[in-house]
Amino acid sequence: MLAYVFYKKFKLAKTNILSDSSQFIAKPVKGRRLVVPDIHGCAQTLEELLKHKVKIQPEDQLFFLGDYIGRGPDSKGVLEYIMNLQNNGYDVYPLRGNHEQAFINKAYKYNTTSKIIRYAVRENILDLLDEQQRFHTRYLRFFEELNHFYELDKYLLVHAGFNFDHFNPFLDKEAMLWTRDYQPNEKFLRGKQIVQGHMPTPIKEIMRSIKNKAPRLILDNGCVFLSKLNNHEKGKLGHLLCFDLDTQKVFVQRSVDKLVQND
Repeated sequence: MLAYVFYKKFKLAKTNILSDSSQFIAKPVKGRRLVVPDIHGCAQTLEELLKHKVKIQPEDQLFFLGDYIGRGPDSKGVLEYIMNLQNNGYDVYPLRGNHEQAFINKAYKYNTTSKIIRYAVRENILDLLDEQQRFHTRYLRFFEELNHFYELDKYLLVHAGFNFDHFNPFLDKEAMLWTRDYQPNEKFLRGKQIVQGHMPTPIKEIMRSIKNKAPRLILDNGCVFLSKLNNHEKGKLGHLLCFDLDTQKVFVQRSVDKLVQND
């Protein structure tokens, strides 16, 4: 579909829209377009990255690829940080990940305190329960409002990927949250790149795919796993990244959160 899109400041431009105009985010006249993948409860690392490395500004567009919660020490801190950015006028576009979807599913499935607590302990998200040890409605509402993907002029942003065997890949929400082994349909994409998280990937592979303009860019470097890595693995994983879509610059922050994970 070739469409005319109103950019901010009422600038008119042509662009190809593969999905639906409601999912399309126009490029700002000023500011950067920045993408942050899986955070998994690493609130201190997120703040260090955005505040000191990226130096985020209100005119920037900030896209999050999902999986804000679970495994790491401060899921609540991550959510509150993102919500505060939104409330303070930052241009923030958070997507839904499989961990947010699991929270939604369990919130409607589990009706006993024991089941809720077992799930929260296993996922290390006790801080997302309320005083009655129920799923906190504040976070449930936030998750339910999250989109599964965004389309930009040259990119498709998603947590996990797309099912190109589906007659309309934008309708398979399960794949957007969970898929791993898929091949991008470059004919369908018409030159657009998929930018995703979901799969912890060595930093050299991430940088290589960016340099080679691969049709599928996986930005997840497994920030939350740093304390569990052996000496050989450290340096390859354990960082939180922020990718500038227009300059291709990658901001890298080594995890500074102390992991307290229940296996």
